[in-house]
Amino acid sequence: MKAKQIKLLKKQIARLDDKDFNLDVWKKSTIILLERIFGKNSTEIKQIKEISQDMSSWSLRDNLGDSSSDRSNLLGKQILETCIDELELTEELDESEDAGNKKLNLLKNELKGSQYENIRKILDKNMNEDQKLEELTKSLEKIDKEDLTDLIAKLILQ
Repeated sequence: MKAKQIKLLKKQIARLDDKDFNLDVWKKSTIILLERIFGKNSTEIKQIKEISQDMSSWSLRDNLGDSSSDRSNLLGKQILETCIDELELTEELDESEDAGNKKLNLLKNELKGSQYENIRKILDKNMNEDQKLEELTKSLEKIDKEDLTDLIAKLILQ
């Protein structure tokens, strides 16, 4: 899903270079797209709405180039590139979270209920990694060697 959203944002960036570019039309279509991705009251939409051909702020003129259309296009591009970066980051976090959930589901399916609950409690405790590792090691030592070997093999295959 996020890959499609990123693709749409890249198309909007490419439209900034269209020969018959119209800032107002571009802003309206970009706002519709951003509403679907980030919600109606997002900061990204507010930033797009603030882009104008005038761009009379001294800091914007000094930092973004010579012509007002170049400055507004550059600002639009920068906003959308930041949106893409945000989507890519959240996608990576989602994938990482999914991998963690798969591992926990495997543990839940392969271990006895009490063994699984004990591991969950250890993972949820507020302690440093060395302490968690020590407690997890003690807990895993109680599991039958064949069951533990099977569990490790399944974790590796995921």
